[in-house]
Amino acid sequence: MKKLKKIIIIFLFFSSVIYAEDITVDDYLNLGDAYYKENNLKEAKDLYDRALEIDSSNITVVMKILKIYETNKKYDDELKFLENFLSNNVDKNNSEIYFKIADIYNNYKKNKKKAYEYYEKFLNSSGSNNSERIFYIGDVYFKDFLYEKAMNTFLLDKTGNYKNEFGAAITLRFLGYYKKSILYYKKVIKQKPNFLEAYLGIGISYQLNSDFDNAIKYFLKYISEKKDEQVYIELVKLYMIKKNDKKAKTIGQEGLNFFPNSKELRDLMLTIYSN
Repeated sequence: MKKLKKIIIIFLFFSSVIYAEDITVDDYLNLGDAYYKENNLKEAKDLYDRALEIDSSNITVVMKILKIYETNKKYDDELKFLENFLSNNVDKNNSEIYFKIADIYNNYKKNKKKAYEYYEKFLNSSGSNNSERIFYIGDVYFKDFLYEKAMNTFLLDKTGNYKNEFGAAITLRFLGYYKKSILYYKKVIKQKPNFLEAYLGIGISYQLNSDFDNAIKYFLKYISEKKDEQVYIELVKLYMIKKNDKKAKTIGQEGLNFFPNSKELRDLMLTIYSN
């Protein structure tokens, strides 16, 4: 059956181009796609290679070839192919190529230095207009504890994408820029009023900035939707700082109702009652 399908595919392909003066890139792509769907990756790649011979800078063709390398998990070959492509297309917009190379170094070659180098090349090209990729790279830096690089990456996005604004808010907070962090959390909350993590984050920023009333306000909003032992603990501590033992007892008891095994909440309650 597969053999019959292959014969039909080839017949249809050559029928479509028999009267044409030249076989086009699209012709090779269409036939390559047909082979790819049949899981005949070798034939598919051969046809994509022919398409690339006609148009050596065609990104669509390049991406299809990369997909075959990735399906076969031939990352060294993929990297060699991409670097060769770059050397032959130095004057082109290669932002997606930079991103692909960076990802191979980051995820498969485990070479962080090279990965960062190519992520930066991506960001310095037209890639800086791609909100999703900005978030992806910012997240890579954040997970690698490069908070300043992560912050600067998230702040590149000027589209108002809430994920990048949230990333900026977190990294600004981690770096001690609490007031600016609060501004970005507010932007997120305005866009996504049901995004609870923004309420937790802004509460922490207010707490770190010694604005305890606003910290309490946002922590209360957070636990009204999602119960969290640590947030209850922080609320009790904040009420104690404000010398409001009545509210400290109330919120502490509420916390113990949800987290009866919380030693820290029990210890705080004992401290309050002993005063």
